Amino acid sequence: MYREIATMHVMIRQHGPVVEQRLKVLKMQPHMRLNWTQLAISHHLAGSLDEAARVLDSYEDTIKVGDA
Repeated sequence: MYREIATMHVMIRQHGPVVEQRLKVLKMQPHMRLNWTQLAISHHLAGSLDEAARVLDSYEDTIKVGDA
């Protein structure tokens, strides 16, 4: 449901709420790479480029921890 809401917000160009919805999805399914990238893209669309980069860095850190 949250994914559909986020998609609707993107379609009507309300990028702030998209970040909130994508964060909820990520918290429910943090193991899925798609959720991390969608959150980063949402931040990028909302104009938070630093936050988008931080999300991707955090995802990389979780991969490194899982491999160790």
